Amino acid sequence: MKIVPTGIENFKELIDKDACYVDKTNLIEKVLKEKVVLYTRPRRFGKTLNMSMLYYFFSNKEKENAYLFDGLNISKNKEALKHQNQYPVIFISLKDMKESKIENQLVKFSYIIARLLDQFEDILDDDIFNEREKKLLKRYHLNTASKNELSESLLTISLCLRKYYHQDCSLNNLKLIYDVRQESLENYEIEQTLLKVCLKEGYAILHDFIESNQYSKYLQYQDLDISSPISFYYHLNSTNKILQNIIQLIEKG
Repeated sequence: MKIVPTGIENFKELIDKDACYVDKTNLIEKVLKEKVVLYTRPRRFGKTLNMSMLYYFFSNKEKENAYLFDGLNISKNKEALKHQNQYPVIFISLKDMKESKIENQLVKFSYIIARLLDQFEDILDDDIFNEREKKLLKRYHLNTASKNELSESLLTISLCLRKYYHQDCSLNNLKLIYDVRQESLENYEIEQTLLKVCLKEGYAILHDFIESNQYSKYLQYQDLDISSPISFYYHLNSTNKILQNIIQLIEKG
């Protein structure tokens, strides 16, 4: 017999315990269609559980828990599944902020922000952030941020996460990046042809890109062969298939 999940607010705990669950994963479809979603419900109506469900679906920190959605309504939506575990997610709850004085509320909120950054501790010192951003993230993490800094904390963390995961980065818009080595291309007819095709199709040629650009660490690369003066660099989210198609065409030719 399934248990009644009284007091369970964590979606993973509920599914792992095989507790009774009214499938509300269709909410994910609505979230994907809307820019902002506001849900107002009385206490004990499952708001936190629904937010937990959204977190486990979208968070790129929870890929090992993708099984939680097996057999649920959302598993039938192939378009929605393309978004599963693809994004950095900020998930916080303010329901325990019940202090009577604003000073104590600020302390509570400061600890909530610090715990949030525990999830992203491995990126806080990344070189993609400038010194101001690094210092601010560190103060949030160590509970030493000022009142004014705390008021901007969620916005600041959101912008930093977007910067780190390069959701706005031009790399997302590049189909293919390739770097030409210093050797002459005069004796490489295939490569010459390929360069012309790439230029015509709007691909990017970035000389010395790999050594100098801070985003290079997010790229994978593949040589045409051991003697080729061209290396292909591709963004994992979008261009691996394009790269493989080009290499197959060259091999056939």
